[in-house]
Amino acid sequence: MTDKSVAVRNYALAALCMSAIFGVASFTALNYVQIKDQDNRYGSDIQAYARCEIETWATISIESHKEDLKNVQCVSLNDGLFKEPIVELGDLSKGSRDVCAFEAENTINTPPRFEIRYNEDKTLRTACERGWILE
Repeated sequence: MTDKSVAVRNYALAALCMSAIFGVASFTALNYVQIKDQDNRYGSDIQAYARCEIETWATISIESHKEDLKNVQCVSLNDGLFKEPIVELGDLSKGSRDVCAFEAENTINTPPRFEIRYNEDKTLRTACERGWILE
């Protein structure tokens, strides 16, 4: 009887140790992925987030992270979707934010795509991530 209880105890202790090791490894991996994601997000010169909340408007929030940005433009890549396909913001200093707003000719029924141009030769592409409705 004692041998069986010792064996059960050993198996339970081994299972507990394996669970603890798996938990610590999972926690470490999750934190590593989140840190890498944050590095990728803030690793570029700018961060842009496009949103189409209302059926006829799209906005792009732009934030400069590493350097001053010169001649910032937001350009619609969807021909004929917006009244003004290019919005010029001008210059953005490091750490500042601004917004491009596009008014659609009609109801937005596809996810609009945009290109942010800055510093004469750099570009970043983005699209509305949510809020647009297919009819």
